[in-house]
Amino acid sequence: MTYLDALPKNSQCLFYNNLRIGEDKLSDKVSVIVPVYNAERGIEACLNSLLAQSYANLEILIVNDGSVDESERIIRKFARQDPRIKLFCTENQGVSAARNIALENVTGEWIAFCDSDDIVPKNAYKRMLQAARRTNAEIVVGSLKVQKPRESFCFRYRKKQDNFSLFYNGPSLCNRLFKYSVFRGLRFNSITIGEDVVFLTKAFNMTNKIVPIGEVVYIYVHQEDSTQKSLTHSYSLDTFMGHLNAWSEVKNQWGPMAQARGESYLACITTPYLYQQMLLVPTIESKCAALSQFRAFLDTMPWDKYSDTFEAVFGVTYGEFQTKSDIEYFHAVLSLDCKERVSTQFQAGNIGFRYILKYLILWLKFKCHGR
Repeated sequence: MTYLDALPKNSQCLFYNNLRIGEDKLSDKVSVIVPVYNAERGIEACLNSLLAQSYANLEILIVNDGSVDESERIIRKFARQDPRIKLFCTENQGVSAARNIALENVTGEWIAFCDSDDIVPKNAYKRMLQAARRTNAEIVVGSLKVQKPRESFCFRYRKKQDNFSLFYNGPSLCNRLFKYSVFRGLRFNSITIGEDVVFLTKAFNMTNKIVPIGEVVYIYVHQEDSTQKSLTHSYSLDTFMGHLNAWSEVKNQWGPMAQARGESYLACITTPYLYQQMLLVPTIESKCAALSQFRAFLDTMPWDKYSDTFEAVFGVTYGEFQTKSDIEYFHAVLSLDCKERVSTQFQAGNIGFRYILKYLILWLKFKCHGR
């Protein structure tokens, strides 16, 4: 028999209730910011997930950014049923402006972001607040689940990762909780693509303590067959240029302590991502226009240190790449055998089986539709 077993039942209950103080005595308000544009397909499920949170002290700041579908009607129906929903309507200005409107009206001690077609698990904000209270963190980051029609996977964080890894390994706004007093003056740049990573970089420069939790706190819902894109999910030549400009801004904002880590990250993570975005641009003329702008970004990188990575991504050495015009490069890449490209990637040690499958699918799309 333990000491606790010997106690009267009411004393045991008091003991266990005290153990749960971090759970039961949370009182801070969480302000959840939701930008909305033509999101009638997903907004109802999104709002249901927010209103079902086990932590109830929320305000849900929804900015309808000039939607022309049924989004506003659906939101107003929910707002009549729950006073925690605050709706702001504006002319279409883009996701950054929409989020800034919400930031001007925050009354909570903590901020969270949610996209209008995604889902927040029931205990997400409760668990992040508990972690913040326990560790005195300024940002809490949780695991992120990507849910596609035929598959799903998670980005998870380890407890011993440093701040850089916690910000940029799977950078997303929506799987984080921000302490508003630390980031009160922070606003989004007036861009429509890549605004998340630029905002996160500003926050990175201001943050002393960020802690991870293993629990999934956000579900990114990827709707491949959607004909109406939400305010934050869209693609094209402009999309590529937006991402390129955003990462150029991030590179310029990094301080000396982040530069060394950032160099490797840009070479091994950002460059392959931007290359994939470039391949998704629909015509060869537009691809050449994208590559022309991409070169200026690439020329700032020390590719002698990452030569295998460059060849694995681009299919040629950096020296060969520099001698080719944009159209010559694409003609050379199109002439490469698919197996050759995959073999180069594999030998460079930068890919696994899942990456090979994704790469083959992307390459087939490029071969069939990229000309």
